[in-house]
Amino acid sequence: MSDFDGLVEQFLTEEFEELPVNASSLGLTEYDDRLDDLSAGAFERRQSRAPAWHKRFAAVADTGLTADECIDRDLAVAMMSGREVMADWLAWRRDPVTY
Repeated sequence: MSDFDGLVEQFLTEEFEELPVNASSLGLTEYDDRLDDLSAGAFERRQSRAPAWHKRFAAVADTGLTADECIDRDLAVAMMSGREVMADWLAWRRDPVTY
């Protein structure tokens, strides 16, 4: 397993543990018996991790990555950028669909 594969695996494991409903919607049946933690603390915890994940993925150079891995890395960077940009909006407090 490459360093990049390990990074992706670590990210997805954390993401699926934090958002098991999303994991189930992606077909991962091991999360079917769990629901997301919708507490304020859980939303804040998830949001606080975005900058660190952004830095980790952004630090991965193109060298040694396949074209598909470059796309995956860039997608992760874009996702974390979006989370950082929207951090102050607190959508979970504004959208009743969330709770």
